[in-house]
Amino acid sequence: MKNNANHFWDWFINHKNKFKNLKDLNPKEQTYYLFWLDWHLQFYFRGMEYTLIFPKFKNQKVQLIITASGNKELLQKAIDLEKTAPKLRDWKFTAVIKPQQYIDDIKIAVEKP
Repeated sequence: MKNNANHFWDWFINHKNKFKNLKDLNPKEQTYYLFWLDWHLQFYFRGMEYTLIFPKFKNQKVQLIITASGNKELLQKAIDLEKTAPKLRDWKFTAVIKPQQYIDDIKIAVEKP
């Protein structure tokens, strides 16, 4: 019998290209796929959240950050899910990021006036 982590990653692999090209989808399709991503993540473990980071250049990886949103009880579940992530050429999976790294990434992403 599959565990919830395997279920999540099997589902994700089947839809990874939709998420990779999410910005190119219309808003209705974006909402649809993000709903199901959240649904499958909650099926793995309720309370998990995620962030998708799209690269600036096509040859860079899309990043899926799985977070426990500061909940220490969920932190190990997020780490465990990351450890079971598939190795995909165009994706990077992260469970824990350093706060300063995240702030720097946000600063870079903000458009200058």
